[in-house]
Amino acid sequence: MTRRRASIVIICVWLISGAISILPIHLGWWRSSDPTAQACYDDPTCCDFITNKYFAIMSSAMSFYIPLIIMIFVYNRVLKEAEHQAKLIIQQDKQLGLNGQNLQDQPKNLMVSISEKRALKTLSLVMGVFIICWLPFFIAHPLKVLCDFCIPNPLFMFFNWLGYINSTFNPFLYSRNPEFMAAYKNFLFCRKGPSLQN
Repeated sequence: MTRRRASIVIICVWLISGAISILPIHLGWWRSSDPTAQACYDDPTCCDFITNKYFAIMSSAMSFYIPLIIMIFVYNRVLKEAEHQAKLIIQQDKQLGLNGQNLQDQPKNLMVSISEKRALKTLSLVMGVFIICWLPFFIAHPLKVLCDFCIPNPLFMFFNWLGYINSTFNPFLYSRNPEFMAAYKNFLFCRKGPSLQN
């Protein structure tokens, strides 16, 4: 991916995220007309985020379920491409071995394959932990506004904090991959790493 394309993707992700979350909050589209909710809004000590059912359903769909479907689709494509590349490398190594040519390239191909497997394992862990941490909340959030007594408040708060805790896991999960670890070190110690293509 080129630097320009990566920049465009990152900007689009931030703009969409802002449109989904910041805009509805500032315009008050999330507010409920329920008396309990109104009392909470007027009470500075109340930290409960009580929303109306339309906002709960739409925000859950747009900020979790739709991105999750896209992530699973993209991840599936990445897995298929990785399998295809691994088969090509194996076939190429066998062919070169039979011909007795470029045997010095085999260790390099093996290192590329190992690096790709590590990256896939890291990606799998990140996605798995993300789903485990956030899925309970995004099931509970729409349910709670439709049926308040179905989800006890302590359980709902636990699901909410479980989602937030996901962010603390990410640095540890990413640091399992040497390439990410090198990027962390470059960032923390203000060193220049290898740049993307222009």
